[in-house]
Amino acid sequence: MLKGNVAVVTGAGNGIGLGIARLFAEKGAKVFVADVDGAAASAAADAITQSGGLAVPVGADVSSESDTDRLFAIVARESHRLDILVNNAGVVIQAAAEDLTLDQWNKTLAVNLTGPFLCSKAAMKLMTDGGSIINIASVGSHVSARSFTAYAASKSGLHGLTRSLAVEWGKRNIRVNSISPGSVGTAMTQKARAFDPEAAARREARVPLPRNGCVDDIAKAALFFASDASEFITGRDLAVDGGILARHPGFVE
Repeated sequence: MLKGNVAVVTGAGNGIGLGIARLFAEKGAKVFVADVDGAAASAAADAITQSGGLAVPVGADVSSESDTDRLFAIVARESHRLDILVNNAGVVIQAAAEDLTLDQWNKTLAVNLTGPFLCSKAAMKLMTDGGSIINIASVGSHVSARSFTAYAASKSGLHGLTRSLAVEWGKRNIRVNSISPGSVGTAMTQKARAFDPEAAARREARVPLPRNGCVDDIAKAALFFASDASEFITGRDLAVDGGILARHPGFVE
């Protein structure tokens, strides 16, 4: 399905990013596995290669312009083009709004919103024959929960970036879409659950489908946006949430 394609997946050292990188490689893409943790990127790329895929690890902090420039310079040098970018790298800092520090706010927006902006700008220059940019947002950008102020703001901004780039770059045949995962079992979401286990349990109990999401659910949605199956879709958000957003907006608490 992706044979011959070149993809960059950020935050691919573990969790959702790793799941997407694995599936893309399984479907024939050459995947640049980018992560702020260079050792995690190398381990992920090694695992993909041992499974018969083609993966290149790159340690990079997406909030750093020099790091993103270096990442895409490596892609240009080794592959000369790019077909798919998945902006998955993200952080969650939980705190009540009145306790949230400016440093915490700035770090969250730097990784979750500035990072996709910098990566998309760099990627666009390599998508000479068109391509697909996939931003990993969150159901937290559609509904509110306590202590997620910076995270919700960053992911809401990512929706705006998605729509704007879809309009600007449509004539280049570059599609830009986003995915909003619901509750998915990763190390990051486990940490978020631990912050307020009772609230997390209430949210998860109200998922209409009879299970929580898994990494593969998000990876399959990313594959849809990366492939020709979505070739006339751009500027849209796909909630992969088990039906959470079908409920009344006040469901969260």
